[in-house]
Amino acid sequence: MLDFVENTLCVPARVLYEDLGVVSYPNYKWMVHKGKLKKVVTGGNGRQAMLDYERLPDAWKMAIKQRLNGRSPWQAALGNELKGFIEHDLKAADFFDSYEKPDGSPLSFEKKRQYLAEANVLNAIDRYIREKSGWGYGVGSRKVNRWEIIATEVNNLQSEEIPHNLPRKERPLRNKFMRFQKEGYESLVHKGIGNSNTEKLTVIAKSWLLSRWATPIEKLTLTQLFEEFNALASERGWEKVEDQKTIRNYLYRPEIKEQWWGHRYGELKAKEKYAYQHSTKLPTMRDSLWYSDGTKLNLYYLEDGKVQTTQVYEVMDAYSEVFLGFHISKSEDFAAQYAAFKMAAVFSGHRPYECRYDNQGGHKKLQSGNFLTKLSHLSIRTAPYNGKSKTIENAFYRFQASYLHKEFGFTGQNITAKKLESRANMEYILANKHMLKSYDEAVAAYISRRNEWNRAAHPLTGRPRIEMYQSSTNEKAPKIGFMDMVDLFWIEREKPVTYTAYGLTITEKKRKYTYARYDENRVPDVAWHRSHVDERFIVKFDPEDMSSICIYRKTPSGHEYCGQLQEKIVVHRGKQEAEDGEAEFLAAVDKANKVARIDTRDKMDRLLEQEGLLPEQHGFVSPALKGIESSSKGKEVKARRKVDRIGVTPGEIGEYEKAISNDVAELSMDEVLYRKI
Repeated sequence: MLDFVENTLCVPARVLYEDLGVVSYPNYKWMVHKGKLKKVVTGGNGRQAMLDYERLPDAWKMAIKQRLNGRSPWQAALGNELKGFIEHDLKAADFFDSYEKPDGSPLSFEKKRQYLAEANVLNAIDRYIREKSGWGYGVGSRKVNRWEIIATEVNNLQSEEIPHNLPRKERPLRNKFMRFQKEGYESLVHKGIGNSNTEKLTVIAKSWLLSRWATPIEKLTLTQLFEEFNALASERGWEKVEDQKTIRNYLYRPEIKEQWWGHRYGELKAKEKYAYQHSTKLPTMRDSLWYSDGTKLNLYYLEDGKVQTTQVYEVMDAYSEVFLGFHISKSEDFAAQYAAFKMAAVFSGHRPYECRYDNQGGHKKLQSGNFLTKLSHLSIRTAPYNGKSKTIENAFYRFQASYLHKEFGFTGQNITAKKLESRANMEYILANKHMLKSYDEAVAAYISRRNEWNRAAHPLTGRPRIEMYQSSTNEKAPKIGFMDMVDLFWIEREKPVTYTAYGLTITEKKRKYTYARYDENRVPDVAWHRSHVDERFIVKFDPEDMSSICIYRKTPSGHEYCGQLQEKIVVHRGKQEAEDGEAEFLAAVDKANKVARIDTRDKMDRLLEQEGLLPEQHGFVSPALKGIESSSKGKEVKARRKVDRIGVTPGEIGEYEKAISNDVAELSMDEVLYRKI
C-alpha cells in the first residue's frame, strides 16, 4: 500500500479512490488540479500515480492507518522492501540436506524447509541492513528503530511461502541474527532435535482450538487461548501445552489458517487475502512463472458410434510459451493436474519460481497438501472471470486458432467466440462422423499439434519457443533431484506396511507388489533384511513406475527417510524353466543367509557366555545350525557335546519334522513323540 519514492513516503492514488473509498475519482482529479494533493509520481505508461502521504488530509491518513493493523505507515513502507531481498541460499539447502542428527538420521522434510526459510530470511536481513546505510539517522522526517521495523516485517513473512519460525520480538530476533552471523547454519538447528518430547495435539484438541479461535462470538488472543486450553486440559483429558508456539504453529499452518481467516476477520477480508493477485509484465527467463489451466481438447472423436470430446490440462512456461506438461482426461480433477505438473517437472528438470493456477477442479487439494508451495517458491491463484489477463488462456486461444483449427473434427473455440472461423462446421462433421478419429488418434493428433506449437516461432522474439526455453537459464529455479521428485510426486500410502521375511508387500490397483533391498550386485542385503523384519514403514511410490519404492520411519519430528527398495526378484521353482543366472542368484542368497545365521548365533552365544548363560556352561548342549554345521558349532563345542539328550542324532531333524506333519490329527502328542521314526 505504501512505499518510499526518493525518501518521500507515498501512497498509490488508486488506493484512495478504489480500495479505501475516501474520495471519488472526479474529486481526486479536482484536488490534484487545485494543488490540494501533491503528486510525486505521475501515472501513465505502466506507472501508477503516487501521492505524498504527509500532504493527505488527516481523515485519509486515519483510514490508511486502520488498514495497516497497528503498524505505522513508515514501518509498512519499509517492510515492502524486505521481501525483495530474500533469495534462495543453495549452500544452506546443501547443508540441511546433508545434516545428520546425533543418532545419524537425517532431518525431516518439514525441518529442512523451516531451517532453509530461516537462513534465507536472516541473509535477507543482512543485505537489507547493508543497503540501508543511513539507519539510525531517520527515514523521511522520522527517527526509526531498525530492529523494531525488521521484527515487524519478519513476523509478516510468516506464511505458506516462507515457513520460518524466527522470534517475534526485537531482542530475541537480533540475538538470533547475531548468533547466525557468528555460527552459521548450525545455529538454526534446534538443540533438542531428535528428542521425542515434541508437543502433540490430539484430533479433538485441534478441533476445539480451531473452533475456539475462529468463533466471532468471543475473540481471544493467542495468549488467552493458550491459558484457556491448559485450564481445560485436565478436565478433557488433553496433554497440557508447554509453549504457546505449539498452538500458534498449528493455527497458522496454511491449510488451517485458510479455514478460520474468514470467520475471524470477515469473508471479504478472506477474499482479499486469498483471491488477490498482482501482475506487471511477463518474465524474461525460463521457469520464472508457470501457468496451468484446463480446457476442452477441442477435437471431436468417435467412440461407440458417438461423437465425443474430452478435457486437457496444460502447464505452460510464461516466458517462452512452451507447453511443458499435460494430461488428458474426462474432467479437470486432482489426478489430471498432478500428472500435468509431474510431466512439466520432468521435462524442465527445474523447480519454477512461481506457479499460477485458477481455483477450479482439484487445485484446492493440491494447495491444502502443500504440493504447489513445495514445487515452487510462490504459488498464486489467478483472479476468476478475468480470462484475458491469463497468459495461458491467451496462448490456448492462439493454439486453437492456428494449429488445432487445421484438424478435421475441430470443435471450435469456446461458446463466446464470435468469428465464424472460430466455430465448428457441425453440419459437415455430423455428415462425415465416420471419418472422425478414434480417441487414441485424437490424442496423437493433439500431441503432434502441441509439438508443432512448441517448435514454432514466438510472436515477440521470432525464435522457436523450444529454443528460447532451452537456451535460457534461471538461477532461482533450482534443479529437481530424485528426492525432490519423491517428495513432490510420489504417493504416500495412508497406513504403514510391515516388512516380513518375504519383503514388503503393497497392493495397488488390485495387484500385489513385493519389494526388498538389494546391493549393487542385485543380491539381497541380508543384514538389513534381518534387522528390519516386523518393522512398520511409511511407503511412497510412483504409480507410473512401480519398480521401486521409498520407505520412511515415522518420528516425532517428521518422516525419516530409511532408503529405497526394489521390486523383488522372482525365480522359477522348477529347474526346467530356470533362466540364466538364477542358479548363481540362489547360491549367492543361500550363502548370504548362512553367513547371517552363523553371525547372529555367534554374537548371541558370545553375549550368553559373557553373562554365564550359555547352555554348555550348565551341562546342556546347543544344537548345531541345521543345513550348515554337521554336528556342532565348532571343535570346542563338539568336545562338550557327548550325549544327544533328546534322542535325535544329527541329520534326523528333517525326518522328525516330516513324520510329525504326516501323522493323523487324532494322535496325541505323546503318541507322536514316542512313535518310532
